[in-house]
Amino acid sequence: INKKFQALANDDQLWKALTIKESIPTHVMEDTRLRCGDTSTWQKLLQTANEIMRENERLVQGSFSQMKVKIDQVRIALERQTQVLEETQRRLEQLSGRLTQMEDRGRARELERQRLLVKEEQRLSDDRWCKQNWTRVGTMEQIRLEASLELELGSDGAETKIIKPDCHEPGKNIDRGVE
Repeated sequence: INKKFQALANDDQLWKALTIKESIPTHVMEDTRLRCGDTSTWQKLLQTANEIMRENERLVQGSFSQMKVKIDQVRIALERQTQVLEETQRRLEQLSGRLTQMEDRGRARELERQRLLVKEEQRLSDDRWCKQNWTRVGTMEQIRLEASLELELGSDGAETKIIKPDCHEPGKNIDRGVE
């Protein structure tokens, strides 16, 4: 009977050892055997394995908590950076708009300045033409008037007044075809 109980006890020990071995991860079992030794009872092994697993869970939870805090910090920092970048982009777009306006105004001023230069050159050209041709026209008119006066009145030396045409009125440029 003793042998039967001893065999049953051995079978029970083997069954419990196999159950513990299957339910507890290998690395925990190795740590348990290091702490307890190979000759410990299955109850002692189970208790030590449970302590190691709880300790590992606390460490994992602590690591997860730290990782969560760090992830939250990174997320907050990224949100701040995103806001800064969005503000910078908005300012750059404003500056780009202002620069475009300034360039457009500069081009418009340059075009107006060139238009005024062309207009001034045209006026000066008209003045030169009037001055150059006034003498010729005036001389020809004076000769014609003197000739007609001499014919009508005879040569009595009366002064004749020559009327100078206005060269600065638009459409009055003589013999130039310019409006």
